[in-house]
Amino acid sequence: MVGPDSPFVDFLLPTDRVIGVEVDGEYIAVPHNILWWHEIANFDELGLAVTYCPLTGSSIAFHRSGVDGAQFGVSGLLYKNNLVMYDRTAVDGEDSLWPQMLAGGFCGPAEGQG
Repeated sequence: MVGPDSPFVDFLLPTDRVIGVEVDGEYIAVPHNILWWHEIANFDELGLAVTYCPLTGSSIAFHRSGVDGAQFGVSGLLYKNNLVMYDRTAVDGEDSLWPQMLAGGFCGPAEGQG
């Protein structure tokens, strides 16, 4: 994460789209063109996840404390044409699937959690 005056944000134009989030009075802008490729940004220091589904154009930001701090990855699957995440920190192959728009575990050990 860098400030708005950092030289590392030179690739952004003033007209570029961002997903904006306010956390404890701090504002975070996640560039749309980054999420277009990566789909999920886990901000460990904030316990935050910002997700984006390029197929539907939907974005959700949520605090990961409600899901035991899970760090999400892109499963490559779709549910009702929307991004499906998985918990990259799950142990022993006990993965659960997390459809973005349902905002909770859908199948696996974390089903119903969220």
